[in-house]
Amino acid sequence: SGVYPLNDGRAAFAARALLARAAVRSLDVQYYIWKGDMSGTLLLQELRTAADRGVRVRLLLDDNGTAGLDDRLAALDR
Repeated sequence: SGVYPLNDGRAAFAARALLARAAVRSLDVQYYIWKGDMSGTLLLQELRTAADRGVRVRLLLDDNGTAGLDDRLAALDR
């Protein structure tokens, strides 16, 4: 574990997606604001794909900005 700051939003998103793809055992993800925009939708798909291959995904999420995402978040919960 460690911290490596990423100043570019695209690089930060790519890092999160690649980490989700590389996970073999578990993912612990924490967000304050999650929206149904392109990056939120793509990252949710990465988490679901990881869960589908047996990775334990735990998502701690404040519901600020999650309007309209209930079905997708419930699908991840399943």
